[in-house]
Amino acid sequence: MFGTKMRSVIKLPGDGVGSVVEQQFGLARQILVTGLVPIIEPEVDIRSPRKAEVEGQLKAAILAQLDKLGDDQSVILKVTLPERADFYREFVDHP
Repeated sequence: MFGTKMRSVIKLPGDGVGSVVEQQFGLARQILVTGLVPIIEPEVDIRSPRKAEVEGQLKAAILAQLDKLGDDQSVILKVTLPERADFYREFVDHP
């Protein structure tokens, strides 16, 4: 069984990107404590004029939060298709 999902829409780059990811992972930790697997869904607006820049910030913020999870903790990430192929490859290969 999985847990709940947290969804947000990011339109432009800036400090808000890190804040959204931090908030979603904070909720994810609460779900992990119950034994469920949270689904984190930080969506980048596909019409954003700075979509690639948002994706760069988003990727860095997610990787930083993944590094804070315990070895026995897993989350499901649902992200918008990126501008560049294999852009989120590190998520799959992340320890």
